[in-house]
Formats: sequence, structure tokens, C-alpha cells
Amino acid sequence: MLEIVLVLPARKSWLPYLDTLSIEFQCLMATLLPDKMILVYEGKYAYFKKMALHANNFKNMPKTLAQRHQLRHCLLLSHCQFLKSYNHVSGVKKIEIHQLSQAVKTLLGGKYGLQLQLSVEQMQQCSKLNYNHLLYQLATIYVHNLLHVEETPAFFQIVHILKINQQWTLVVDQLITIGYDENLCYYELKSDNLFTTVLPQELKYYHKGLDLYEISGRFFLSLS
Repeated sequence: MLEIVLVLPARKSWLPYLDTLSIEFQCLMATLLPDKMILVYEGKYAYFKKMALHANNFKNMPKTLAQRHQLRHCLLLSHCQFLKSYNHVSGVKKIEIHQLSQAVKTLLGGKYGLQLQLSVEQMQQCSKLNYNHLLYQLATIYVHNLLHVEETPAFFQIVHILKINQQWTLVVDQLITIGYDENLCYYELKSDNLFTTVLPQELKYYHKGLDLYEISGRFFLSLS
């Protein structure tokens, strides 16, 4: 069903077969699912609404949920012909070293040294990077590691996407996971300005951008 729905362009001749598949899918749901269940979407909506009231951040909640849906992600990537594009960027602009914060300059200087100074004139920054069909964008949070036996996720937030030595590099702020709030079903995070650089090909966990929400000076994030 997904292959037919997502394919471009869609053909009218496929509709009868799609109708058959949808009926079979609904019959399986009626057979396999329990008599009573809680819709995940409704649960998420309630949490978003509760957090919006506490944070005074009255965004369009259904729209916020839809923006993180996998189908929308596929649709966004299809605009740049992602089956043919391996490395695509948008929002590109030139940036000089003095425009970066002191912490980031210290990080880059310590890691790249003279090579960075020689490439200052050619340094570029982008707002979105589609690397190997995965989308990375500024200010978005990603999972970069699993810690301890409990596999507690460790997160980072993208601060800059810079082209250094002809390679796109993520400058990230490593966030500290304080704990998991069982009432909100969210992780609580904080930033200590622990900056580092990460290459897109080094990421192996949960390639999905996540949003951070502030409630009474505390920051929360959900994997959903």
C-alpha cells in the first residue's frame, strides 16, 4: 500500500488494486487488534496540548505532529529527487571565522588549525543538509549515542553546518540527559555548551529531527 501511495506519478489504473489492499488491511486490523485500544495520535495530541498550556506556546498541534510524520519526510525529500541526489544543501551562504562564537572558534581551531585558516575565504554554511537521503537542519536535535546498559539516548543540537576541507561538517552542542519524565513521557535535557564536530556519515541512531520544548525553564524532548 505504501509503495502505491508514495510513488510518483500515481496511476488511475492502480486504484482497484489499492482498494483491495485497503480492505484486506482493515480486515486484518479488525482481526488482530484488541477490542479496546488507545490511539497513539490522540495520546500525543493530549501531551502536546498539556505542554502548550504550561509553556504558553500555542502552536497548531495537529500541524506540529504532521510535520514530523514519516510520509511528510518522504515528500520533502522527493522535491530534490532524492533517489538521484546523494548530497544536497539549501540556504547556503558564506561565513567568516570571526562570525562564529568563541567556543566554536576554539573548537575548530584546535581540530583543524592551519587548514581552517587557509580555507576561511571559502568556508560556507547551509541551513539544511540532505546527506544520503537523510535530512539535517540547524537547531534540530538528533540522537547520537546510547549510554549505559539502559541505553539512555544521548542527544545533540546542530549549531552550524559548515563546509570545511570540501566536506560538510556538523558543529553540534552535546546536550546532557537529566532524566525521563514519566508523567509527560519526555526526556529532560540541558545544555552546558559542550561543542564538538560530527560528520553526517558517523551518525547511526534514529535519523529523525526532534523538537525541544521549554516548560518553566526546563527543556523537554520526545522521541515520538
